[in-house]
Formats: sequence, structure tokens, C-alpha cells
Amino acid sequence: MTRGQIRDGIEKPLRLTGARMSARLVEQLLNELGDETGQLPVLQHALNRTFHEFEKRVATARSG
Repeated sequence: MTRGQIRDGIEKPLRLTGARMSARLVEQLLNELGDETGQLPVLQHALNRTFHEFEKRVATARSG
């Protein structure tokens, strides 16, 4: 995958939900991943867990 494709893989799912990630954080993730595309499943898992925590906190803030 190219750097652009990985960037899209990070940003597009967020856009679908109306969420955003700072450009600086996206760049940091891309830089840390580098050419090690074997680490993509780890990145996917980390982003998925982070997003679900974000959703829980937003729901909690709205309800209480």
C-alpha cells in the first residue's frame, strides 16, 4: 500500500462518522508505520479500539 492509501484507510472511516483526526496525528502514525505494512493490522486494531473509546465517552457525556 502507498502512504496515500494508508492515509485514506485512517481518515475515510472517520469521515463517514463525522469524526476527525488531527493532521499531525495522522502524519505521526504514517511516519511510525514507515514501510512496515506488516504492522497494518496492529494499527487497525489500535485505531478501532481508540474510536470505540471515543464513542463511549461521547455517549456518556451526552447522557450525563
